[in-house]
Amino acid sequence: MSFEIDWEHLPSTQKKTQKGGESKEFRPLNFINFGKDTTHIVRPIGKARGCWRFWCAAKRKYVYAKVILDNKGNIVESNVDELKEILGTEPQQRFAINVIDRSDNEIKILEAPATLLADFGSVTKATGHNPGSAQGGNWKIDSAGDGKKRRYSCNYLGPVPFTDAEKLRIKNPDPLKNEWYLLEEIFKPTPIERVLEWMGESKTTSTEETSDVSEESAGTVVLSDDEELDF
Repeated sequence: MSFEIDWEHLPSTQKKTQKGGESKEFRPLNFINFGKDTTHIVRPIGKARGCWRFWCAAKRKYVYAKVILDNKGNIVESNVDELKEILGTEPQQRFAINVIDRSDNEIKILEAPATLLADFGSVTKATGHNPGSAQGGNWKIDSAGDGKKRRYSCNYLGPVPFTDAEKLRIKNPDPLKNEWYLLEEIFKPTPIERVLEWMGESKTTSTEETSDVSEESAGTVVLSDDEELDF
């Protein structure tokens, strides 16, 4: 499973988002698109989730590991080694958080390598506020290069409170109007049985790449009271 990022205790080397109700509307997943030499200004929302993923060539999609951390960021349970043996590949450590993309003011998923965690974590420790809290602000994230050679960097631009209009999109009295994504569902662990089934199938598959997450996992969410979104 994915795990909540604790900014005081970042995960050692290496999806429950805000608690919600049953009712949700499905909609396409909308990610921040990192290309060659791109810059994005984003405003994080809520809590971040971390995960380990593997590329499954047989299905041309990502497989997500089950990883459980203690309150200091140490791994206490995982199936990472088992998936490494099955898939014959190394995992990638990633994290994801809902953000407002300042280029179009759409709420999207920022999914990025764990290398950015240190930048987010240092600012969090300095300010005493998590990036996605009501006291958070805007960040500039740069990407340079293509594919495996792509590198990321980010800078904190300063505190920016949510506007009244943004608050209604995040924590609306009508839960069906909340616009952020259920990250715990989107990045939930892939059952080992399913991975074994995929690996046992014929490798004669379509060359079309399959999405690594399910659109059925996206939707509105009934938020619980959250001390970090206390508006």
